[in-house]
Amino acid sequence: MVTLQEITASNWQAVCALEVLPEQRGWVAPNYHSLVEAAYGLPGELAHLRLFPLAIYAGEQPVGFAMYNTAPERDRFFIMRLMVSAQHQRRGYGRAALEQLLALFRAHPQAKEAAVSYQADNPAAGEL
Repeated sequence: MVTLQEITASNWQAVCALEVLPEQRGWVAPNYHSLVEAAYGLPGELAHLRLFPLAIYAGEQPVGFAMYNTAPERDRFFIMRLMVSAQHQRRGYGRAALEQLLALFRAHPQAKEAAVSYQADNPAAGEL
């Protein structure tokens, strides 16, 4: 069972230890970088966005990381990060996490739009 869980004092180190394959490193920022952004915000014209980091769990084990942002109105959601660690890829965890993120966004009646970015040379992300 795949769940999205809050990043806490008890799991942040395990989440930061999760890494993609070496050839995938240019496609997603390291999880520690994302947690710093979530703690301190984005610069300049993006400073108003709220960032929400989440751990992706398979049962009791962290297997990935996701982070989205939204404006205070919560009418638009943007998935900034979605990664599954190298040893847990190709098991459906990324798709399950994406479906849960979309359900989370739909829970806001004012939500109008959800978007995601990914590197064009990342075939798995494009397929997802």
